[in-house]
Amino acid sequence: MIRWCAYCQRYIGESAPYDRYDFTHGICRQCVTTHAVLDDAGVARMRPVADYYLKVGEVAYQGDAPKELLEEGLGLGLDPWDLLMGIVTPALRRIGERWANGEVPPTAEFRLSQCTSDLLGLLSERQPHFRTLREAPRPEVLLVSPRGNGHNLGLQLVAFFLLNRGISVKVLPACLPTAELVAMAAHLEPRKVGISCALAEQLPPTREIVNALAELPEGVRPLVYVGGFALRGREGMLEGWPCRPCATPADLLVSHG
Repeated sequence: MIRWCAYCQRYIGESAPYDRYDFTHGICRQCVTTHAVLDDAGVARMRPVADYYLKVGEVAYQGDAPKELLEEGLGLGLDPWDLLMGIVTPALRRIGERWANGEVPPTAEFRLSQCTSDLLGLLSERQPHFRTLREAPRPEVLLVSPRGNGHNLGLQLVAFFLLNRGISVKVLPACLPTAELVAMAAHLEPRKVGISCALAEQLPPTREIVNALAELPEGVRPLVYVGGFALRGREGMLEGWPCRPCATPADLLVSHG
């Protein structure tokens, strides 16, 4: 379920059941602190946001231009990150599940994926400082995917979140061999490496990367975080691995200590 603050209109995360992408209203911590809950009109104001969410989900059929979708979302007062994580990403997952069940043609998922990529590009263009952060010779965070995960759209979303908070990031091409990936990490010396594990069958190559990074010498060895759809609600699967679970992109903001 997609949890949305009915008062300040911000994305506040997800809750079980995680395989449902319906909107449900909640109250963020800030609104509780400022007593915004006294505003009875909050839930009614969420209706246009929920309608917009459904519209984005239909982009695979309607072919709305990403720029028009972006302007509409921003016109609702949505924060760019909330728009991406609370609106676009759940819509993408919903289309992906419908495709897996044979309910929509492959072109539907492709078009929505392309739309998401275009939205990321348009939003990034509004943030000229992103380029400097992307080109940092020693990025603070390196984002990678294991063999079998040929899509890095999720990593691009995480990169946007970090860049938006002033964190330098580099996203490596999908499915690099482990030896090449670890060599890049040793060369770039990031403080953290985030690995995206989308499917259960990607767990073995993910663990291979985690173990290889753990063998880097002290001073070069990064903190390693593993997240992705395969681990949603099942972070305990990483017990015994030399890494930390990454339930949300915000986990990558945690300091070394």
